[in-house]
Amino acid sequence: MIPLLPLRLHYRAEQQVKLPFFPGSIWRSALGYRLRRASCVTGAERCDGCLAATHCAYGQLFETPTQAVTARTHPYSEEVSAEKLLKNYPKAPHPFVLSPVSPGGEYSAGSEIEVELILLNPALRWMPTLLPVLHNLQLKRSKLKLQRISLVNTDGLAASGADNKINVTAEELLKINELATPQHPPHPPEFITIRVQQHPLRLRRKNRYVGSEQFDPGVFISALLRRASMLNSITSQATETDFRYLTQLGRSIGLNRSELHWFDWHRHSTPQDRRVPMGGLLGEFQLDSVPEEIWPWVWLGQWLHVGKGAVMGMGRYQLAEYAADN
Repeated sequence: MIPLLPLRLHYRAEQQVKLPFFPGSIWRSALGYRLRRASCVTGAERCDGCLAATHCAYGQLFETPTQAVTARTHPYSEEVSAEKLLKNYPKAPHPFVLSPVSPGGEYSAGSEIEVELILLNPALRWMPTLLPVLHNLQLKRSKLKLQRISLVNTDGLAASGADNKINVTAEELLKINELATPQHPPHPPEFITIRVQQHPLRLRRKNRYVGSEQFDPGVFISALLRRASMLNSITSQATETDFRYLTQLGRSIGLNRSELHWFDWHRHSTPQDRRVPMGGLLGEFQLDSVPEEIWPWVWLGQWLHVGKGAVMGMGRYQLAEYAADN
């Protein structure tokens, strides 16, 4: 399994700010801009080919090179290299997820705005650089000041539970040198209801994005396990798992019901200077008879996120049977 550190960041808006329905890309840009300014020692416009990249927090977190990956496979499966594992991807997966908690809308000065930062093992090295950067961010030219950080307790609790957070200091975070894997309930229920709210689920199959009519459990499980296998390859506490076998096993999962719809939105790409479509699925669906071998990964996926744009919070889901409001 994949150990992680889920943090809830509580900010106070210093000025009025209006956020779009899904503000994930704005949060990612805000953190990336501040981290690059704090990390870059060369002043270069691009990170590609930078000799200082291995010693740069921004280069390792936002421009994660494939050379940083150590591939791991099931002991009885064919050994593969990191380059083969990631040959279809220009960069390795980022060792963090930045997931909006506060929804889009207008916030007056003094309002609290929350976001979750989920760190994987490789990100711990950069905590001394990351923490000062998080203290002051700017969303759409509106300044935010960090008020407190809380550690999200993941043991047996669904993501985003209301009463599963403990305040933690910066000094305590700097002392963390090993992460823990969220502990899932021992057995999956017969039916698992997956809610996707405010964080569009953007899935691809055969180079086409999956709409509500094309959705099935196989494409969801395949995307989840593909992301898990890539993230598993970059953590020093990785486990030996046959993801190919699990993906095949996932095709047996039934779909009891689906209440998904397509939500369209765009983000602005500064490097490309254009609007990029980022639409995805919202709603909920219910899986039938999830195998016990896959159940831990379905549970863990609540924090890993699934599909395109996961690093900026897209594809976040919650298991309704374990939600705080049930």
